[in-house]
Amino acid sequence: MARNLGFFLRLRLQDLTGQGHDALLQARTRLLDAAKASPVIDYLMEDGLADAPQINVSIDREKAEALGVSFDVISSALSSALGSEQINEFANQGRMQRVIVQADGSSRQTPEALLRLQVPNRQNRLVPLEAFSRFEWQVGPLQIARYNGSGDAAPGYSTGQAMEELKNIARQLPAGFSLEWAGLSLQEQQASDQVPLLVGLSLVVVLLVLVALYESWTIPFAVLLIVPVGMFGAVAAVTIMGMPNDVYFKVGLITIIGLSAKNAILIVEFAKALHAQGAPLAQAAAQAARLRFRPVISKRPAKSPSRSQP
Repeated sequence: MARNLGFFLRLRLQDLTGQGHDALLQARTRLLDAAKASPVIDYLMEDGLADAPQINVSIDREKAEALGVSFDVISSALSSALGSEQINEFANQGRMQRVIVQADGSSRQTPEALLRLQVPNRQNRLVPLEAFSRFEWQVGPLQIARYNGSGDAAPGYSTGQAMEELKNIARQLPAGFSLEWAGLSLQEQQASDQVPLLVGLSLVVVLLVLVALYESWTIPFAVLLIVPVGMFGAVAAVTIMGMPNDVYFKVGLITIIGLSAKNAILIVEFAKALHAQGAPLAQAAAQAARLRFRPVISKRPAKSPSRSQP
C-alpha cells in the first residue's frame, strides 16, 4: 500500500510492514503536518481524491458454481448493468448506430436493487445475484495514483534542501514507513552525486585542450590555477546572497571553468611573450595581469606586447 505525495517534489509514502490502510493514513497526516510546519517546505499535498464510501461485492464462488453460474458471467453482468456495454452496430439511414445496454436507473440505485439482477447459468436459466453474493459498505480510496502529487520548496530553498528536510521528517514517522522518490525528484537524487564527477571531467577536458594548444603541461596547469578562485567567489556570492544551491548554480560552476580559463589564457599568453622579451618571470606575470585587468575597468582593448623576432 502507498499514498503518493509530491509535484515539484515527488515522493511516495510506503507501508513496508503492511500495517494497514488506517495506519498509512495516520502516517500521511503526520508527514503532511510536519512538512507544513517546516520553513523549508512551501507546501506539500496529496494528489487524488479523499476516501469515500464504497460497495464491496462478495461472491460465494462455490455456491455460484453449484448453481451453474461462472464468474465471467457475473463480472460481465455487473459491468454491463452498472456501466454499459456495446453489443453490436446496425445501419440506420446510411449511418451506423451502436447498440449499448445498461440497467435502468431504478435497477442500479441501491444494493438491494443490484441483488435482484439476474444472470444466466449454464442451462440458460436466470439466477438472481442474491442467491450467491452479498453487498457491504466500506470506506476506501476512490483513486489510487502511483507517482503523482504536489509539493514545492519554500522561497530561498532549493529542491535538494527540501528533499533532505523531508527525509528528516520521514525519520520521525512510526516504524515501517519510509519515503521513495519519484519522477523528477528521483532523477535529481540519482544525479546529485554526479556534480563532482562532472566538474572534475570538465577540468580534465579543459586541461587536455590546453595541453594540445600549448604542447606543454606546465602552462595549462598555470592557466587552471585561476579556476578554484573563480569557483570560490561564486560559492561565496551565492551564500552571501542567500540564493539556492540548485541545478542552475551547478551549471554555472561548470561555466565559470571556461570563463576563468579564457581570461587566464590571455594573461599567460601576455606573460609568456613578456618573458620571451627578457622580463623576469614575476615581473612578466604582474605586468600581464595589469594589461588584462585594465580593459575590464576602462573597457578599452589592451595592446598585446610585441613578440621578439627570431
